[in-house]
Formats: sequence, structure tokens, C-alpha cells
Amino acid sequence: MGIFSPEEELARIKKLPKEQKREALAVFKDKLARQRDGLATCRVFIERSIEFNPDTPREKLMELVDKFSAQYGFNDYQREIIKKLIDGYFYNRKKL
Repeated sequence: MGIFSPEEELARIKKLPKEQKREALAVFKDKLARQRDGLATCRVFIERSIEFNPDTPREKLMELVDKFSAQYGFNDYQREIIKKLIDGYFYNRKKL
């Protein structure tokens, strides 16, 4: 799956002729559901990795993000959200 940006895809669908929109929206909804599932699963994998080994290096967690990103087509914004989640963990850990 290539990069899937829901906002860009919706903008593209709005420009389609009416008779093509219904099918395009069905495909969009399927991709969006799979991507959201992938984002949630990625977060769980990150959390479990940290839970299993609190010393898991940032690079190892980012490798997980890269794998999920390749499979589910995360866009830059979604990757940035995940990166902030990881950075937040390391920031809070450093404060302790």
C-alpha cells in the first residue's frame, strides 16, 4: 500500500463525477478503516515493546513505525503523531 492521506483522497473524490463517487467512497472507507486499525495496532506494539523492555531504544521503536507505515501507508502527519508519542515516553522517562 502506498501512502494514504485521507484528506487528499477526499479532495480527489470530491472532484470525481457523481457516478464514480459511490465506488470511490467505498474504497476510501475500506482504506481508512484498515489504516486506523494499523495505527491502533502500531501504538499497541510500541506500548507493549516498552512494557516488555523499558530500555527499548528509540531506533527500535521507530523501526516498528517504519514497518507499520509501509504496510498501512501512514502519511507524514500520522508518522509525526507516532514520533511525538515515542518522544513523549523518552521525555517523561528522562524526567524520572
